[in-house]
Amino acid sequence: MTSRELEIFHAVMSSRSLTEAAASLHISQPALSKAVKRLEDRLRLPLFRRVNGRLRPTPEADCLYPEAARLLREIGSLSRTAMEMRGGEVGLLRVAASASLGLSVVPAAIAAFAAAFPKVKVVSHFLPASSIAQSVMDNHIDIGMTLSPVDLPGTASQSLASVRMVCAVRPDDPLAAKAVIRPRDLAGARLISFGSDSFFGRLLDECFDGEGVERRIAVELVTAVQAVPLVLRGAGVAVLDSYMQRAGFSGIAWRPFVPEILLPVNLITATMRPTSRLANRFAGYVTEAVREWGPAPGPPAGP
Repeated sequence: MTSRELEIFHAVMSSRSLTEAAASLHISQPALSKAVKRLEDRLRLPLFRRVNGRLRPTPEADCLYPEAARLLREIGSLSRTAMEMRGGEVGLLRVAASASLGLSVVPAAIAAFAAAFPKVKVVSHFLPASSIAQSVMDNHIDIGMTLSPVDLPGTASQSLASVRMVCAVRPDDPLAAKAVIRPRDLAGARLISFGSDSFFGRLLDECFDGEGVERRIAVELVTAVQAVPLVLRGAGVAVLDSYMQRAGFSGIAWRPFVPEILLPVNLITATMRPTSRLANRFAGYVTEAVREWGPAPGPPAGP
């Protein structure tokens, strides 16, 4: 049966009257009679008989009716889902972000997005920046956020803002007494930091080299979220992006790090396939969340 034939069969079975069924289908009774006859011919089954002026379904029709009703409900559900998807009201959104963004900007964006689109399921991942672009390209996620540049064929990167790096120390550390922390201040400290093979690490290498200080790493990081528990436990001092400062951790003294190092806040999408409606909508909420968080306070003037 076609979907229209299902409608016709269901209408006649429900009303047991050609007149009422024709009115509900907005067609004439003769047209409905012909449509029922064509359906019986196609199925090679008798579906209705007239008994004492009333239309009576055959046992075959009674057997087909529950399945026909189920199929019509599913077609209706499919149509409603398609309409909701066109409006971006339902679906699945897969998001990945580097740790500090995943603790700050992304939760704010997801909360606002979920309030507007409560039927959309959001899957959120923490991933190293090096894995995010690859996951976008491989269609494992729809949209990614990083604090490092991305140059991978098949992906596009949009810079939304920049964020400064700051120093995380325990309040009882002598470094906490300083208004700002420079590379020379960290010369004898146990440094919790990123390796030189990472974007963060290379920027820090250049900064330390510029002041003639060797960047000796005591604990090497893969993601920034590891740093705060290490600092709290007294494992060392960390230089992180300032989104970590505003992620709500307590028990940490945060100090500006100078010379100023700026990290790009990047939105990553695929170029080999269209970006979904949901991902495009979510990108707007990310942009708004970045704007609301704003830039971190800069270091005070002076050396």
